[in-house]
Amino acid sequence: MLVWPRSHERRENPIMKCNFIAVLDDSEEFGKSFQEQILRLLNNDPALPVYRFTDITSLRNFLYEKTSEWGILFMDILVGKENSIPIAATLKKMSRFWKIVFITGFTDYLSDIFSADPDGLLYKPVDDTHLKDALGNLFEQIEQNDRNLVSFQVVHEGGVRLPANEIQYVESDLRILHIHTSARILDSYGKIDAFSKLLPDDFIRCHRSFLVNANQIKKCSGSELILFDDTKIPISRPYKNNVRNRFINLLKPTIRS
Repeated sequence: MLVWPRSHERRENPIMKCNFIAVLDDSEEFGKSFQEQILRLLNNDPALPVYRFTDITSLRNFLYEKTSEWGILFMDILVGKENSIPIAATLKKMSRFWKIVFITGFTDYLSDIFSADPDGLLYKPVDDTHLKDALGNLFEQIEQNDRNLVSFQVVHEGGVRLPANEIQYVESDLRILHIHTSARILDSYGKIDAFSKLLPDDFIRCHRSFLVNANQIKKCSGSELILFDDTKIPISRPYKNNVRNRFINLLKPTIRS
């Protein structure tokens, strides 16, 4: 029988970062059966609760307090008379922590699901092998995404977690770090040396006051980096050779001999 690790195995398994699973289906019969199927594959692990909903409003209300928790949502494409695809797209914007898998017994609307950027699709009836594979893939995605998160304190806001690749660059201004993302600037108390240790190797130190996401660099000149949004970041003399070498290495996959 296919079973997922027991509770003590889950604690030792770094893949299991998921906080909850939710099932949305207007069919009481299928929803209950699918919920029980998931629980059985998880060996009824109390550390990972599986919730069931028959309407979109109830699911929304449940999710409002879980925007910073990793979760998997299994959503029927048609719930009552309501198409859940636009709802899924909205939920994706609400939280980067939710993985959404559509479940359906029909081929209608399939061409529309990509607008919601789903993380999977399962056909009813869902057999154990397909469901176990889907869960395994989703747990691995969550683990990978969780490793890429940066956690820090924002002035007047408290703790924040966001993917490192959303950070464009970090600017040090005395005791304040200005963390620039495409959406806004987050201010945090600290030193740039300490903050750099939280970030992956994609970030380049180009100045004592600047740390730049290499994936955001469009052009490197002798004295400055130009980002894709045309922001200009200075390069100071002590960092010039390192920046040049890092930028060349970044270009290597596109250079043809």
